[in-house]
Amino acid sequence: MCRTHQRSITAPLAGTGYDTEPVTVLCIDDDPNVATAIQLWLKQYEIDLLVAEYGTQGVDLATRHRPSAIITDVGMPQGDGEHIVACLKQLPETCEIPIIVLTGSKDRLLQLRMTQLGIHEFFNKPVSWKLLEESLFKAIGQANTGRSQSTLQPHAI
Repeated sequence: MCRTHQRSITAPLAGTGYDTEPVTVLCIDDDPNVATAIQLWLKQYEIDLLVAEYGTQGVDLATRHRPSAIITDVGMPQGDGEHIVACLKQLPETCEIPIIVLTGSKDRLLQLRMTQLGIHEFFNKPVSWKLLEESLFKAIGQANTGRSQSTLQPHAI
């Protein structure tokens, strides 16, 4: 079952001309521990997280909610990550959404294929939160009105 968090949350984009701009990230991962860790991490930035536990749910949520960025696993039931990325990159509603792949697979050919599909970044688990943060915030900045980078600041929790 898909868990979605429908709070109206905004994250500051310093220096963009807006005081706040809504930011939503979609996590597609069948491991609830990964989604929970990402949710807790993003909470400090007041970023809303949608969670899909399998691939086809992720495509559905992405087309309905159009998140600022997507973080996806590769090995999942009902649509593996490679197939999901290919679908998302072909749909007009989702083709411009930056996708970050976060996977336990060390397959270099998989990384090459995903890069050819147009992903933003490919990370192997476990990933440095600092590297993931830099990549995600750059992706969010590019997704929000074409800006090259956002400056999200943590908020007291």
